[in-house]
Amino acid sequence: MKALRLLLLPLLLLCAASSHAWDTTQNPNLFTASSVSSGQVMWPGGVGVFAVVGTWNGATVTLQFLGPDGVTLVTAGTATTFTANGASVFYLPRCLIQATITAAGGSTSLSASAAIVP
Repeated sequence: MKALRLLLLPLLLLCAASSHAWDTTQNPNLFTASSVSSGQVMWPGGVGVFAVVGTWNGATVTLQFLGPDGVTLVTAGTATTFTANGASVFYLPRCLIQATITAAGGSTSLSASAAIVP
C-alpha cells in the first residue's frame, strides 16, 4: 500500500498544480440568453449532463471539446447536438469544452450548461 501511495503522489501533485482550477460546487454555465458560441471552459472529467433551452429559430447547438492537437474542436457525441430544447448525458476526460451555436437564421436566445453527475 505504501508503494502505491508513493506512485500516486507525483500524479496528485501534478493535478494540484494544474493551471485550470475546478470548483466542484460550480457547474459550467456555458452561455445564457445568447446567440453566439461559448468560450472554452475546463471540464474536470467524468459524467455530465449537457442541457440547452431557449428560442431556437433554426439554430443548432453542439457540445464540443478541444481535440488532441490542442486546436480542433471535436463533437462530444451524436447525442450532444440539439435543434430544440433538450438534455443528454455525456462522458469526457478532463478537457476544455464549449457549446457551439450554428445559426440558421432569425434571432436566437439560447442558454446551455454542463452539470457534473456526482
